[in-house]
Amino acid sequence: MWQSLEMAGKEEANMAIERGDVNKNEVPLITVVADGAWSKRSYKSNYNALSGVACIIGYQTGKVLYLGVRNKICFVCNKAEFLSKELNPHKCYKNWSGTSTSMEADIIVDVFSQSMYMHGLIYDKLIGDSDSSIVKKLSIAKPYGIEHRIKKIEYSNHILRNYCNRLRDISTRRKNNLGSIIPGYHRIKLKDNILRLRYSL
Repeated sequence: MWQSLEMAGKEEANMAIERGDVNKNEVPLITVVADGAWSKRSYKSNYNALSGVACIIGYQTGKVLYLGVRNKICFVCNKAEFLSKELNPHKCYKNWSGTSTSMEADIIVDVFSQSMYMHGLIYDKLIGDSDSSIVKKLSIAKPYGIEHRIKKIEYSNHILRNYCNRLRDISTRRKNNLGSIIPGYHRIKLKDNILRLRYSL
């Protein structure tokens, strides 16, 4: 797997050099796509997953550049504790004690901090969802120094999904923000045409 990651990094670097996307020190600048997931669905309310994962994909190649995992539990340690047995030597996979919601941001900040060491690349632009905590943590961490500001590009599918969720929410309201009643046929018409409104964008 690590060989594949290294090869993907070299491909992205070569393509960036060919395009002339390098900084003043001749370090290649690339665009990456980032996203994360948990070991269980949150349903927008129950964020208590024990494991989370996030990956970085090179925009030009579509290949994975890094994959990170955060675990709040090690089942070997947990079993030994539950059975009150002595813990045998093992590789412990517990590497996270924070909240489940902050797993993704932590992995991505860590990935950006290692990009020069791993690939000799600067992740210049980040395509991702609207998670503002990632942008904030990257601005604090400053993985490439105070002079380089990482640019954030909103992931279009995420924007459209939020657009549909907002329309669906509006279609269930009986009153608007001013307190006026919204006729039922208007709400039904909106609900029936959510996908058409999405595709029109």
